[in-house]
Amino acid sequence: METITYAIRCDEGQPLSSLFSTDEKGHLAFGIAGWSKEPAAGHQLLIEEVEFRGYIMEGFIRFFVSAEETPGGLRLVIRKNGSNRDAHLDWFVERSLDALGCTYEKKCLTTP
Repeated sequence: METITYAIRCDEGQPLSSLFSTDEKGHLAFGIAGWSKEPAAGHQLLIEEVEFRGYIMEGFIRFFVSAEETPGGLRLVIRKNGSNRDAHLDWFVERSLDALGCTYEKKCLTTP
C-alpha cells in the first residue's frame, strides 16, 4: 500500500479547519467527495487515523487520514487502501488543496 504525505502551508487560516468540516450528522467532510466512515471531529485527525469513504472519478474509494500540526503548517498523511481506485486519490487531494490556495510538498512511501 502507498502512503502520501503532504507538507501544507496556507496564507490564510489553518489548513486543518479549511480542509475538513463537520456535516449535519457529525461526520468529517473532506473536499466535495470524502466523508469519515464514523462521526468524527477535526482534532481527531491529530490524535489518530480516521477512515474516509468517497466517490471519486465515478467510483467508490476508501482511505485513511491523519494529521500533525507543524511550525510551518500541517503535515497531512493519506494512507491508500490498495484498490484500483487509489490512482485517483492523489488528484482529489491535490485539487482540494489547490481550491484553498494552499501550497504543498508531496512525498510518497510504498509499503509491502
